[in-house]
Amino acid sequence: NRMPLWIKPETKLSSTIVMEMMRDHYEGTALDMSGQEYHDLGAANGQIPYRAHPLTWETSNKKQYLNERPVGTQQTGWNFVATTRSWMPEPLRGVLWFGPDDSATTAHLPVYGSASRAPKEYAGKGVQEGVISPMLKFNMKSAFYAFNVVANWVYTRWNLMYPELHDKIIDTE
Repeated sequence: NRMPLWIKPETKLSSTIVMEMMRDHYEGTALDMSGQEYHDLGAANGQIPYRAHPLTWETSNKKQYLNERPVGTQQTGWNFVATTRSWMPEPLRGVLWFGPDDSATTAHLPVYGSASRAPKEYAGKGVQEGVISPMLKFNMKSAFYAFNVVANWVYTRWNLMYPELHDKIIDTE
């Protein structure tokens, strides 16, 4: 049975709810990869909801297994949630909530439709201008690398660090 391409929600979804959905790792379901509810050995001591790729593996007796890909995933380069607000003045109606790196570990930056440039920490030329993308050169002044370093640190002890990071993300957004 094919899954539908989309579903219409029963109520309107705020950008905050959508961002929270993008942080999901199937927590509390049978697909929970953190090992909290269902003792998933891949989660290790840190209850880490990420798995190395490929997501399929085979045991010595040739039985095949698969981990579903979580919504929040570590190989994300960037993500965004777009919002329109008809009640706001025209320059502020459209908001693109931009997040560098993993959608579960980033605080999204609001970029208004009237913006004419990005903050320098988020900006930079890329291959379309004939230069190496700033994303490919390590720089702690780059938003991507600042978020990436935090994410990679949190991956090591998810159960101890992520709750505090999540609270900070929510406060920041």
